[in-house]
Amino acid sequence: MSVDPIGVYYRGADTDNLFEAGKFDELMTEVEQYRVMGIPVGLGTHRPDVIDTSEREGWKVDFYMGCLQNARLTRTDRKNSYIPGETKSSLIFYPEDRAVMLESLRKAAKPALAFKIFAGGQMFLGKSEEEKRQAIKAVYDEVFTALKPNDMAVIGVFQRDLDQIGENIALYNEWYDTHRG
Repeated sequence: MSVDPIGVYYRGADTDNLFEAGKFDELMTEVEQYRVMGIPVGLGTHRPDVIDTSEREGWKVDFYMGCLQNARLTRTDRKNSYIPGETKSSLIFYPEDRAVMLESLRKAAKPALAFKIFAGGQMFLGKSEEEKRQAIKAVYDEVFTALKPNDMAVIGVFQRDLDQIGENIALYNEWYDTHRG
C-alpha cells in the first residue's frame, strides 16, 4: 500500500510536555526530524501560548494543529478536563478555552487546523437531539467565522451507533446555506 501524505504534525501532548519543561531546543529537534519526509511539518498543541511563542520566535513549522479543549494537567486554577480512563460524564468542559485558542490560530501567520471542536462530545452531554443540532450549528458558526479563510477544522466522528459523518455534512450544509450561501 502506498500513501502520499500532504503533511505530518508533531503530537500535541508531546509538544506540550516539552514546552512546559522549557525544552524548546529539544522540541524543535524533534519536529525537524519530520522534515526528511519532504512534506509540510506541523506542530500540535492544546495550549494557545505554544502557538503564540512559535509565531513570536519564528519556529520552523509549516502549520498548527490547535485543540479547542485545553486538557493540560498543569492548570492549577481548575481540575484537569481529561483524565485517562474516566468516562465523558466525569470530564469537565471549559468553553472559555475555545475562544483563546481560536484567537491564537486566527492571529498565526501559518495555516491552522482546529481540532476537538466539539470537545470530544462533552458539549453534548445531557442535551436532546435538537439541542445537539443547535449546538453543532453554533460551533460551526464560532469556529468557521474565527478561522482564517484557508484554515480548517477537524471533526471527529464515531460511526458505531449513528451516521455521524452524514449528520455532520447535513448540518454543515444547513449552516453554510444560512451563513454563507
